[in-house]
Amino acid sequence: MMKIKNNDTNKTYLSYIVVPVLFFVLYYLIQTKTINMYWRNIILICGINGVVAMSLNLINGITGQSCLGQAGFMSVGAYVSAMLTKNVFKPYMTDTFQTYALFVAALIIGGLAAGLIGFLIGLPSLRLRGDYLAIITLGFGEMIRVMWRVVPAAGRAKGINSIPKVTNFVSVYIIVFLVMLIFRNFTKSSYGRSCIAVRENELAGETMGINTTAAKIRAFVFAAIVAGIGGGLYSHLMTFINPDTFNSAKSTDYVLYLYTGGVGSFSSALLGAIIFTIIPEILRFMGEWRLVVYPLVLILTMIYRPKGLFGKHEFGFMRFGEKENEYEKEENAGILMLISKAVKSLLNGKKEKTRKEAQ
Repeated sequence: MMKIKNNDTNKTYLSYIVVPVLFFVLYYLIQTKTINMYWRNIILICGINGVVAMSLNLINGITGQSCLGQAGFMSVGAYVSAMLTKNVFKPYMTDTFQTYALFVAALIIGGLAAGLIGFLIGLPSLRLRGDYLAIITLGFGEMIRVMWRVVPAAGRAKGINSIPKVTNFVSVYIIVFLVMLIFRNFTKSSYGRSCIAVRENELAGETMGINTTAAKIRAFVFAAIVAGIGGGLYSHLMTFINPDTFNSAKSTDYVLYLYTGGVGSFSSALLGAIIFTIIPEILRFMGEWRLVVYPLVLILTMIYRPKGLFGKHEFGFMRFGEKENEYEKEENAGILMLISKAVKSLLNGKKEKTRKEAQ
């Protein structure tokens, strides 16, 4: 008789516990001002950068395309949501509930506006591949940035100031977590599988009946929506934006976060954004030398960890609690896995030494 294997033994629930614990610890430290306002803002920027980096991973990592214009979609969400809260919703933001309800509405509308732009850009350009797609998305990102210079409602070159400062730790943490869950479910769905098929072999995917163009456009639009929401969070944290805030260098930053963290993994994209947002702040004591040390860290990362610091490893809840098998551990191994192996090897060596001494 065939035995039914209990799948619960192959699940781990640690990450489900870590998520709320980390929230309450950080929230407590911020509320008690153990973490000052400067580092509080850095933590929020880490979360926002993580959201946009994860959206880029959907295009570059999951679908296997090349996009260099993510800051352009971020700018659409930032400008649209800021114009709504400042010029339309502000008279109605009279209490806490209405303020955050209208803030969420502005984020959603800004995200959808970015998704619409993503659709208009993706429809003609996603028939291209590789470097050609990267160049055209870079060009469209710059075109969007320049567009804000001639829009009167967007303040032209001056930008928008006095944006309501609504973004806080709770909103950023919740949105980061929700974005990860949504991307997890999307990747596991038939739509996500079609995107992975495009990445692995587009011709084979077409042979199997997958509409590869539709899959690429779907991923492109979805990523643009999430980047737009990240832009809305950013504008309502900084309270001031102008076209130069979202230049090509910012798009390059998100590519950097993704590839140094680990392309193909949403968790690694988030961790890459957190680490490489914090490193320049830690190196500020070095003055101008930090402009040398920071690129050096990136170069060393790419030489010694070409798959990224964290590889393709995903947090436990991103795998629905399922444990990685031995093959996945080797394939997805990142620096955390290497540290874990080194610690285990050290402990085993000490145990062996103790055993020999006892004999």
